[in-house]
Amino acid sequence: MALPVFVFTKIWQCQMTRKSTVLAQLISGALFFGLRSCEYTSVTGERLTKLLTIREVRFFQGRREIMKTVRNKNLLKYCTSVSLTFINQKNGKKYITITQQASGRDLCPVKAWSALTCRILFDENGSLDTPVNTYKDNNGVRTTIKATDVAEHLKTFVSTIGKHILGFDESRVGTHSIRTSFAMLLYLRKVHPSTIMLQGRWSSDAYLLYVRPQVQQFSTGLSRKMVQENFFTIPDVHEHNTSAEDES
Repeated sequence: MALPVFVFTKIWQCQMTRKSTVLAQLISGALFFGLRSCEYTSVTGERLTKLLTIREVRFFQGRREIMKTVRNKNLLKYCTSVSLTFINQKNGKKYITITQQASGRDLCPVKAWSALTCRILFDENGSLDTPVNTYKDNNGVRTTIKATDVAEHLKTFVSTIGKHILGFDESRVGTHSIRTSFAMLLYLRKVHPSTIMLQGRWSSDAYLLYVRPQVQQFSTGLSRKMVQENFFTIPDVHEHNTSAEDES
């Protein structure tokens, strides 16, 4: 199921432990790019898609790229945009770069990715080749976030918020809810289909599979539009000829 944006806002705000902070950074960052789980977490089985590393995360202030250095540590979160480069994907397209502008809100792609980048590079002594799902636990042991960790975190928040507010329970939620939410949120804001396809890296209108007509806001204004229109149907050529013959 697609999740409303306030669920992601709560996840971002509830960074109570080291792991929940890492999960908030990954989930928030993944939302704005509609990431597949294999692009930002450890998954089972062989995948064609390459897991993102810090090297593929780039920050810009206008047209100027801000390099990921200790000197720029505090500057990164104030950049105007962040770009991710996908080295390889399951659709076979390579070296595709997607950019998101800063949102100006707490839930923001620049804030999420800059916090994640600074943590890995400067707080945990990682490198540009460190996968984005890497972190050091409370004992200083380097470990990774798995897709199951993200799914469990999402389910916990959905369960806490409750079915009476969301309309569904945690059994309907998984890592793919992030990609579903990406498509649904943009669709509801009437973003052009081609933009959704390009930003989400869909090769076709397959993204429509993620748009849920069950969402209440999906039909906003439709009934009003329906009762405002009358129309006339041009008869088919065959019907028109038959009518003319009858009159003669």
